[in-house]
Amino acid sequence: MSDSQTNLARKRAWPEATQRDDPFGDFPMPLREDDPDIAKMLRAETRLGDPTAAVVCLFGTPERAFLDAACTRPISLAADGPMTPDVVRAFARRTVRVSNSSIVKALERMPPSPLFADVSVLRDRRPLFFGNGPIPLDGWTLELDPELGLLLEKLSPAKED
Repeated sequence: MSDSQTNLARKRAWPEATQRDDPFGDFPMPLREDDPDIAKMLRAETRLGDPTAAVVCLFGTPERAFLDAACTRPISLAADGPMTPDVVRAFARRTVRVSNSSIVKALERMPPSPLFADVSVLRDRRPLFFGNGPIPLDGWTLELDPELGLLLEKLSPAKED
């Protein structure tokens, strides 16, 4: 096994057990019950619904990203930036799941963020940047409302042009 494969395996492995009677203490590999490439019969039954996509709702641009609409809480999206537990939690708190099939497919076509690639909790999330009006996405618009959350609106055929 190469050094890079070993390092990747260590990143993905479960941490050491913290209790002596932990039944999963010696379990060497994380469960793959959420992996869409696994046969349906092996996935957790609660995961058999329609596919969803996770969106990290940010403000600004990829070069100057913020956690808030007032753009007072900057966050770095540089792939070599610090990915501390606090940063991971900040991204996780800004996450919304979308189940609209057209939007899910459009988000799956987007390239994954290199920043999120090595963090299992963030790996499948896609950052979207709000604040400059609705985001058009595959015949829909997405808008972030401070009271209502993420709003999805189907574009009429005349608006799509």
